[in-house]
This record gives sequence, structure tokens and C-alpha cells, in this order.
Amino acid sequence: LVLNIVIILKLLLKGKLNFFNYKKEYLNYVKPKFIITLIDNNYSFYNIKKIYPKAKTIFIQNAHRMKMSDVFSKEIFLKKQKLHVDHMFVFNKFVGKQYNKFIKGNIHEIGSFISNNKRIMTNIKVREFLYISNYKANELHEKILPHRTWKDYFSTEEKLLKNLNIYLTERKKKIHILGASRGDSKFHKLEKEYFYSFFSENNMKFIEKTLSRDNYKIMDQSHIIIGIDSTLAYESLSRGIKTSFFSVRHNDKDFYSTKFGWPARLNSKGPFWTDSYSLK
Repeated sequence: LVLNIVIILKLLLKGKLNFFNYKKEYLNYVKPKFIITLIDNNYSFYNIKKIYPKAKTIFIQNAHRMKMSDVFSKEIFLKKQKLHVDHMFVFNKFVGKQYNKFIKGNIHEIGSFISNNKRIMTNIKVREFLYISNYKANELHEKILPHRTWKDYFSTEEKLLKNLNIYLTERKKKIHILGASRGDSKFHKLEKEYFYSFFSENNMKFIEKTLSRDNYKIMDQSHIIIGIDSTLAYESLSRGIKTSFFSVRHNDKDFYSTKFGWPARLNSKGPFWTDSYSLK
């Protein structure tokens, strides 16, 4: 976090130092023509138009959104705020319609801005199967819903992982796990141990999450991507990689928005997605 000392001093002299006044004073001082963010689920951004109406406000969606512990879970509250963002660059028209339920503004469907700016490397394939993990050991006991935790959320895929191990073992195949846990090595180790409880060292290799890891290069160099509901799995599909979605979490009614393609209304099974745990 970087703060402007001049603005802080001005507010101290006025006796009005708080974060809201800091934003207002800063914007009036800088006089921007455009205010842009890639944090599309930042509630405070939706109110900037009220603080500084002269600038055009723009957000760019940076991740797949669901109706749990995120922006769409606050829809009823946000509808009352009379929010406005001039331009919303989103993954698709269905997400755009969700945002338009509580934010006025122009919707532009562009897919993933981040993935679109990463060159697709199709010439070398070094992995046969890549599983995209959502598992975050550092968040397991945090609430995702008032009565459910992230641990509940991840536990729904355990039957899938067991069957995937059987599939790989029978065919003598190996899978790479693209780790998701943030934080220090302790959390990486916990995530690695979690996946080794389903797979063996003979058929699994864990790719730890680091600041320098290039997710798109790793995906581009894989023959088949397996995912449940992660942003990277959707981006993999858009990059033309063979991608299979096991949308098994939505069988739990609390996690219905994890269904493949939500908020679009698609069948539970399709050419490359299913809600079944079945080994077949």
C-alpha cells in the first residue's frame, strides 16, 4: 500500500482523515480521466463514480465468479447502493447480465483479458494430463457460506480424485497437479500431502505455486487439462487445449453456482463436461 503524504497532511489539517476522504481528496488532486481496475469484485470501486463523477470508470474481470464468498453473493445488498461503472469488460454475456443486476453501465464481452495477452505455445507437449487444483490449504477453515467452510467445498471432489487415480493406475499414466495454495512453504506442503493421499509418487508430480510460475505455458504444454471450476480451466478451454470439466461440486445444493458454465443455463452433461463421479 502506497499513500500520498501531501493528501494525508491536507486531511490532518482539516481534521477529516479517513479512507473515504483520502480517496475523494486524492481523486480531486490527481483529476484522472479514467480510473481502471482488474479487481472486478472490489465493492468500493463501484462507488467511485459517486465520489468523482468526472472520470470514466472501468473494470476488467480477472477471474471466474460464483455465488459464494464473492461479489455475486452480495447481490441483494449491492442492488440497494445505486452503483455505476461506465465500462465493464467481462468474460461473457452471462456474467455481464449478472453484473447488470446491480451495476449500471456498458458491458463488453472480451473473454479473459489476462489469458488473451499470453501467447499460445502449441508446438511442445511435455505432459499428458494436468489437473488444475483449487485447493488452498491456507483458507481451509475460513467460511465460504455462513454454515460451510472451504474444507467442505474441497471435500466434494475426493471421490473424483480416487477414481482418477484408478484410471491412471490401470493405464500406467502420470498426472501433474498445478498447485493453488498461496503463502509460505507450509501451505504448499499441506496441499502436496493432500494430493498424495489420493495418488502415488509413481503417477503424480506436484507443481508448486510460485510468483514466477507461468500457468499459461504449463497449460499450453499439456495434452489434456482436467478441472472442476477454476478460472484457469476456463482459460485453458479458450486457448484451444483439450479440457475436461468434472462439475461435481454443484451436486451439493450449497455450491450450485459451481456448475459448468454458470450463470449460463447448460445441461449437467455435455461433450467435455459432466457432473458425474463415475469411473466410466
